[in-house]
Amino acid sequence: MSEKTESNVVPVDDFADLYLSDTTVIDLENPKTGEPLLFKGLPVRAHVFGPSTEVYEKAQDRLNREATKRVLAMAANGKKKAQDSDPEADIKFLIAVTSHFDNLPFPGGVEGIYRERKFRHINKQVQTFVGDMGNFFVSGEKA
Repeated sequence: MSEKTESNVVPVDDFADLYLSDTTVIDLENPKTGEPLLFKGLPVRAHVFGPSTEVYEKAQDRLNREATKRVLAMAANGKKKAQDSDPEADIKFLIAVTSHFDNLPFPGGVEGIYRERKFRHINKQVQTFVGDMGNFFVSGEKA
């Protein structure tokens, strides 16, 4: 086993290729065709905060607290299995981790988009994307 010495220490900047990006951009897809989702001919994109940010961490903590509350409430009511998901908590998480959308000027902005039931395909795409840490590996754009 070798001892660590000052000569073995590498400058922090040399590790930049191994870091997670703070933000990235999701090019949303049309769920029917798999083609880019367009609004008035322009691609719809979501700018999201990633797991290396305080924004994401706080949102994830809130989501985890809500899940714990559900489990405890079910146990207190004598039910054997808690509900697997909480749509309202999921929406709050997505709202918290999304900076903005490009080319989707929907009333209410980010919150309006995630609360519109007819946009559930957007919720699902963003939720799936942010759940994969590999999507934030080095190559993201700033939100």
